[in-house]
Amino acid sequence: MSLNRQNKTMASMTNKQSFSSPYSLDTLDNIPPIILKLFVSLGPLLQAIRQALDIIQWRSTSPRQSILTLLLWNCFCFWTWPVLALGIPMIILYKLASDWLRIRTTRTRRDRLERALLQQLEKQKQQHQDQDHEDDERLLSQRLQQQREAEEEELISRKIQPHDQVSLDDTLQNVIAINAFVDRFTSGCRFILDNYLDGSRCEILIATLGVLVYAIPAWLLVVFALGSNGTFALLGSIALLWYSPWTHVIMMAVRRYALLRYAVSIAWAYSVALVTSWKAFNFLGSLATTQSSSSSTATSNDKPWRKWLSYVWNRAGSEKRAMISSLKGQDNGADDTGSQQKQTTKCEMVFQFEVYENQRWWLGANWTSNMLSTERGPWTDNQLTAISSKEEFKLPQPVEKTAITGQRNDVKQVTIKTWNWADSDWWVDMTGELDGRVDHGGWEYGNNAWHHLTGMPAMQTFTRRRRWCRRARLVERLQQQSVGVETESSTSQNQANDTGLRHRS
Repeated sequence: MSLNRQNKTMASMTNKQSFSSPYSLDTLDNIPPIILKLFVSLGPLLQAIRQALDIIQWRSTSPRQSILTLLLWNCFCFWTWPVLALGIPMIILYKLASDWLRIRTTRTRRDRLERALLQQLEKQKQQHQDQDHEDDERLLSQRLQQQREAEEEELISRKIQPHDQVSLDDTLQNVIAINAFVDRFTSGCRFILDNYLDGSRCEILIATLGVLVYAIPAWLLVVFALGSNGTFALLGSIALLWYSPWTHVIMMAVRRYALLRYAVSIAWAYSVALVTSWKAFNFLGSLATTQSSSSSTATSNDKPWRKWLSYVWNRAGSEKRAMISSLKGQDNGADDTGSQQKQTTKCEMVFQFEVYENQRWWLGANWTSNMLSTERGPWTDNQLTAISSKEEFKLPQPVEKTAITGQRNDVKQVTIKTWNWADSDWWVDMTGELDGRVDHGGWEYGNNAWHHLTGMPAMQTFTRRRRWCRRARLVERLQQQSVGVETESSTSQNQANDTGLRHRS
């Protein structure tokens, strides 16, 4: 039994728009119709934004997408004119050609499949006409059985799972992910503005100016060496690589490298000392004093410089020690905060249950569910584990868990998980019919060892299987109740009982 997140079509709205959701009707009623319609119309756009954010944060299904995005950004920066001149027209032509080819290919596959079905029906009809003169009751009963099976097959509901449909629950999950990224981005920007770019605070002003002592020359050198295109390529590459796992590993290695930490501390200490040295040495004031008093000696002229050098040396030493201790504290605090952070989520999801119906062909008995003793059973999951039939399949029982939380263990938290069906009945998965992987009944045929599966029966096909699917909804409810009074009363009662027992003893 495999669980796959799927979409469920529930209703249609005006302007030929539709939505699908695993949520109950009560939950949908709590959403205003205007907001619901907005979610439906913006579903594809929100999904595209979510996919773009996953690529930027290196959370997509394949890291190659993030690497390709990095290469495309650099190509756009270094070859801007060719990309703008040829890239946009090529994208439009590619879209038109892919749509035209998809329609033609789908139509051709559908026509070929329909012709194959018609030829198969005509062949069966011709065989029945050739055997009408025979009075064999066994052949007549077998023919009637095949007709009944064909009629039952026509009554089975069939669906093709959509690949590009955006359900309402997926849209809500995309909104949650986008909001989480926006909150994280805005909190990071707010942290930088409050802790590094707040000029109203003297310590921040001094620290930022100390960094700019090295940053401004380095920035001018980079811009001069790379130019405008190279600078934009470098900045974009840094932004795209910021969330990559390699950056995290490099940053952790750099922070734990003692020699580099010491070099950064020295550079930081002397930059802060130079920025704040105006407190100890006023160059213009000392110059005016030396020009006005001609009788001053050389030793008196050297006193301001000595005072300035002494201040820079002492301030650099104190800043260096403070910086080293701060870096060590950040390394120790990162591990502590990473282990202490916890997040509680509440979700309502739809899962798809899949069971496989297996049959074997026997001479004189046609396709039956009688299997060999050494092979799979008539009903299995995708791991070939024998399970009950789809009619006997039952959902998991409700699960209730209780936990005592809170700082003083005064909150009782009850988690209840319940299952209910989202689909009214089981349906056959027809995905792959146009590609020839399954036939009109959803069967895929294999050889005697269940290998080389195809969508059409042949002389060497002795086994077949088809997949039945049904979606179920998992609802998780979290209930919290204060139990402080009960806990205190029970504690006092236990203490009284313990005291009485001690007196008796």
